[in-house]
Amino acid sequence: MATKTSKRMTKAREGIDANKLYTIEEAVKILKEKAAVKFDETGLNTLAKPVMVQWQEGRLRTVWPKDLATAPARWKGKTISL
Repeated sequence: MATKTSKRMTKAREGIDANKLYTIEEAVKILKEKAAVKFDETGLNTLAKPVMVQWQEGRLRTVWPKDLATAPARWKGKTISL
C-alpha cells in the first residue's frame, strides 16, 4: 500500500528543508508557524485527528482511518477490514 500524505501535512512541509540542520530558535519558530493545535476550555485539542496504528514487521503502521492508512489492519496474521 502506498504511503499517502494529507493536504494538511503537505502544506505543513512547505518551506522546510529536510536536509538542513536548524538552530533551536529556527525550529521553534517553524513549529509555532506550522502547528495545528487548538485547545478548548477542557484542554482537548479540537484539531486532533485520531488514528489507529499497529506494529507490523517491526514498523509502526497507520491502519485507520483509510485516508491516512499506510498498511491494512491485521489480526492474528490475517488482514481485516476497518
